[in-house]
Parts: sequence; structure tokens; C-alpha cells
Amino acid sequence: MMYKKYFFIMLGTITILYLGPVSADNLKMPMKFKYDSQPTKVLQTYPLGTLNRMAVFSHHGKADKEVTLPNGRGGWVYDVSMYMLPKIYYKPNGEKKVVQERQKSNRNQMYILVFGQDGNVMDVIYQDKSTGLSALQLQYQRMMKE
Repeated sequence: MMYKKYFFIMLGTITILYLGPVSADNLKMPMKFKYDSQPTKVLQTYPLGTLNRMAVFSHHGKADKEVTLPNGRGGWVYDVSMYMLPKIYYKPNGEKKVVQERQKSNRNQMYILVFGQDGNVMDVIYQDKSTGLSALQLQYQRMMKE
């Protein structure tokens, strides 16, 4: 009787270990949010409705801010107005050291991930000082052209 219990526990463990990585590999991961990426390309290719909060967190990292949007949906804000700039420092012994430092640009760029009730990303909004774009809008326009 005891052997049956251990058999099913082992069978369940093997199944989870086998199927766990397989399901993660099937997710199409989007482009990273970067200072120099083209917002329209990022938004047109973002896989809406497939990524949950855990997948987004593991791919993009911790959000800079969590917000509640006017429609009541939750959102994560990623500020990409920072860029890396190499700076040269000299150690006391004269050795040169190049360090990448984050610099704030004068462009205020951000991506806002909008989550649906099921916890999946239902829209991505790009915003800077003069532009506001939506992944739903761009993907719909592209679909209508095809």
C-alpha cells in the first residue's frame, strides 16, 4: 500500500519536471524595452494575451512603478529614458577602469503593460513627451492591411 503512494508521487514529480520546461519554451518572448528600440516595432510584435505576470517579470524585470489605469486595470510602468554611457575612471595606481553609468535623457519614454482580469498582458502602451501608441491599435491596423 505504501509503495503505491510513493509510486504516484514519483510519477507526478517526473511529469511536472518533464512538462514544466516544455511549456515555458513555447512562450514567444517579446523584445526588451530599451532606450534605443523602435517603439512601433516593439508594440507590433508584442504577444498580447499570452504572457502572465510571472513571465513578464522574468523577462523584463521588476517594474519601475505599479499603477491603476483610469479603466480600473492594473499596469506596470517601465521607464526607458535612461541609457548607458561609458565613463573612464583612474585608480590610484594609474590603472584605467571603464564603467557603464546610467544617464537620464531629456526624452521621457515609458512602456505601460496593461493586465486583464486573467492576469495576462492585454495591451502595451508607449508614451513619451509627444507620442502615445498602443499595441492593440498598431496590431489591429497591421491586421486590417493584410
